[in-house]
Amino acid sequence: MRRKRKKTDEERDEQFLLAYEEGDPDWVWNEIGTDYVFRDTVPAELLVLARRKFSGLHVLVPDAEKHLDRAEQEFAEHAYAPFWDQVEHAINNLAAYEKGIATINRCAILYAKDSVETTALVSAFDLPMGVLPDARPTARRLVAVVRMAQMDFYFAQIYEMRKTNKLLVAGFSTLASAIYEIGDVISSSLDELSTSLHRSLDDLLEATDAAGRRQVEREAAESRKRQEEMLDNIQRKRKPLP
Repeated sequence: MRRKRKKTDEERDEQFLLAYEEGDPDWVWNEIGTDYVFRDTVPAELLVLARRKFSGLHVLVPDAEKHLDRAEQEFAEHAYAPFWDQVEHAINNLAAYEKGIATINRCAILYAKDSVETTALVSAFDLPMGVLPDARPTARRLVAVVRMAQMDFYFAQIYEMRKTNKLLVAGFSTLASAIYEIGDVISSSLDELSTSLHRSLDDLLEATDAAGRRQVEREAAESRKRQEEMLDNIQRKRKPLP
């Protein structure tokens, strides 16, 4: 007899939310307890889940940036396949970020709806303000890095062979769709979360003051300059400076 595979935490979280959204508490009862516990405790469980997802978002954007740094290095060293490997890793980090934001938003919507129906005392759906990393600049950088590679014949050849690859982790149908859609999907999820929490994105996101925005813009400009220099080195067959 084949042993049943144990669900991952992510699969259990998704099953929990689906059962809750569909108004079918059978699975939730099995996991949490009786009907009374389901009615009076689940709003708190939603907040716990949202905070857990929120805390896991902080590593995803820096990790995506590191993969893009490596992609630029692979580009400079004419490493064609490793370049696209790093691009895919960065996409998966960004997609995990977006999925986390979407899950938090689902929790917020359900929490607001059911908090008014429970008989228990329910705390506010509060999340830390001003500390959420903004993945939108990283998504724009991803497109710029890919565009740089598409302007090189050999990198573009590898891209054409891989652009229809399915990114199972990311959830996009193809590599091409992930590259050019992830930024819009992230922006949409952030806007929806802002609406659900009744807070502006400036409240939610870190580095959204004027100085922070200028720093982000400077880093983006520096990244574009590095990309242009590397492309020029490739075209002139020069080795980039260390």
